[in-house]
Amino acid sequence: MLKTSRKQFAGERILELVKYNIINFLLQLNIKIGRKLTYLMAKYEADEYAEKNEMFDLRAIPGRIKNILLHDQDVIDTRRAICDGCEHRFGLNCKKCGCFIKAKTKVSTSSCPVGKWGKHIEGDTVGNFATS
Repeated sequence: MLKTSRKQFAGERILELVKYNIINFLLQLNIKIGRKLTYLMAKYEADEYAEKNEMFDLRAIPGRIKNILLHDQDVIDTRRAICDGCEHRFGLNCKKCGCFIKAKTKVSTSSCPVGKWGKHIEGDTVGNFATS
């Protein structure tokens, strides 16, 4: 029979703890990556849906959301034109707030995160509204 010394036993115990900590770290990292991928997939699917469906079926939208949607196409077009020329635009999204531009420009209570256009409530413009 082989006898192990206390130093060998302590060394093996430390090695087991290091292995356990590495495995635990990798599992936590895997969970975080999975959550981020799930979020990005959902965001991509929502953006793709909003891009393909220019007109939303208002029957499926809750009443409180219907009340904040803009129906004034001139305001929507002006907001989109401002966003189209903005340095913070990244594809279909805004780099400052991360919002999908087509959807955000249709919401009356939304405003530009850098102040280029403001809220638009019942014919009144609230906040800044760029003219250039």
